[in-house]
Amino acid sequence: NDLAGFTKDFNQTMKNAMSQSAFTKLYNLISSTVGDYQSKELEIVSDANNIVTIQYYAQYSREPAGVWVSISFDSNQKIAGLYFNSWKLEQSPSK
Repeated sequence: NDLAGFTKDFNQTMKNAMSQSAFTKLYNLISSTVGDYQSKELEIVSDANNIVTIQYYAQYSREPAGVWVSISFDSNQKIAGLYFNSWKLEQSPSK
């Protein structure tokens, strides 16, 4: 629950989009819906148009089906996209 730590590797566009309220909403959604982070496995790495995308299959304490985490890096190796997806997150009324 640390905005500065969470966004330290974000590019400027991502930092601008991740206000304290947006971060709190994301943090609360993840923690209340899928629980605590437990582990991850690297699944896919792709590189297209100077954008590197890494996809992990992550285990969270209350999401037995797992959570897909996708992180995209720009040409400066800064995070330009971050997505969390799971069955429970898709079903959440507060998404």
